[in-house]
Amino acid sequence: MMIQRDVYKFGGSSQKDAAALENCIDLLVRDDHPKAVIVSAPSEVTNLLIAGAEKHFDGEKVPQEFYRMKQRYMDIFHRIPGAVQVIDEKYESLLRNAFGSKTKFSLEQQPFHYTYIVSFGERLEERLFPLHLRLHGLPAKTIPARHIFKLSGDSRNATYNRRSDALIQEAYANPDILPITGGFHGSDEQGNVLLFSRGGSDYTQTLVARAIHARACYNCTDVPGIYPIDPKLFSADERQQLEREGKLRPIPFLSYQEAQELAKQGAKVIHPQALDVLVDDEITFYVLNTFAPGAGMTEIGSLKDPTPRVTGITGKKGPFHSISLRSGEMEDSSGYLSFVGEAFSGVNVETITTSRVGIGVGFSDPKADLERLTSHLAQRGRVEQHNDSSFIALVGINLGKDPNILAQFFSTLAREKIPVGQVSKMSSNFSSEGTSADFSLWAEVPVKDYERAQKALYFSMVLREPHLSNFSI
Repeated sequence: MMIQRDVYKFGGSSQKDAAALENCIDLLVRDDHPKAVIVSAPSEVTNLLIAGAEKHFDGEKVPQEFYRMKQRYMDIFHRIPGAVQVIDEKYESLLRNAFGSKTKFSLEQQPFHYTYIVSFGERLEERLFPLHLRLHGLPAKTIPARHIFKLSGDSRNATYNRRSDALIQEAYANPDILPITGGFHGSDEQGNVLLFSRGGSDYTQTLVARAIHARACYNCTDVPGIYPIDPKLFSADERQQLEREGKLRPIPFLSYQEAQELAKQGAKVIHPQALDVLVDDEITFYVLNTFAPGAGMTEIGSLKDPTPRVTGITGKKGPFHSISLRSGEMEDSSGYLSFVGEAFSGVNVETITTSRVGIGVGFSDPKADLERLTSHLAQRGRVEQHNDSSFIALVGINLGKDPNILAQFFSTLAREKIPVGQVSKMSSNFSSEGTSADFSLWAEVPVKDYERAQKALYFSMVLREPHLSNFSI
């Protein structure tokens, strides 16, 4: 019989120093329910590895970033018996395997060389974290992600193979252990390291939760949940005033769909893919502060109340490029969408909007060849281009079923004299009831108006009050 565990994930900020590790222990011993743990690399480590890898590929033998990365681990774990030896051994192995060759590699020539380096933080963490837990009497055991996560496809945005479910179940079956697995990575059939996209430890957590039919997920970070707007948009004084007045606090409950839209549209707390895998089994997901777990949290689960409402405001600042193709011949014709898709093949696209006579695409991919794109599209109609766009998003439930919501959205932007470009309303039908609902309304605005637009919408649509004159909107 499978053990129904709670799956905890400790992000980089939860392991930022030796004192932070003690908070992780407090969370793991607060009840007797069986648990499993997914760990990220400590804060700063992955950035150092990425920077060092890029310098290495440019010809630098052993960049300083790798010495600094090793020192980060020494600072955090040096008092734990056995940790220094593990750090030294693994670091020497990294130098030997990643930098021992005299051949100069490029990212294109050797993608697995890159992923091996960048995943080092998680691979080392899944060895060190159990040492700390065992010091406190917890029966922690490393379950290496490379052994149980079988991935394929793009080496830096890999696809999960569902046959890994059985490997995870077998590895986590022993009731007498506390399994510890590194996030963000796995391996292909040849043993090469593959990565999920950045922030993929959240995805690792929910994949494990689905495989073992977990009771709940606890995503432990440095914030007490998900906010209805990015608090960093306000000055320290403004934020303090809003918090004091109860006007800036985490959202107590979100549906999977709302949380996913917030993540997709720019909120950084949860990886966008992570929640997809929990929906069918209705596994509850909690976001909480490792350092103040009693200060509140955000619970994420199945949609309970379909009443139209606005949950939050988010966005992506850019600058993004926006290209639109317009042609009267598009009316009652076919093939235009595939023609545009061909033009943008290989480009990381953020948004697509369509009408009977036009198609608009928003993107920020620095690799995109703007001249090639515009010349290709111009074969079929008139092309317009903007290179200074941001996207703001209204997130909620059944936004389109209450005309007042749409009216207030546009009237708020009009009152602030903020011009609007492409507009789209996104819906989903993966709620537990099987019904379709509108979960986001996004609009293109100039970069210079990005923060002002979000604040104005927050005051008028979330707080439902007029602008406060002492806030810099």
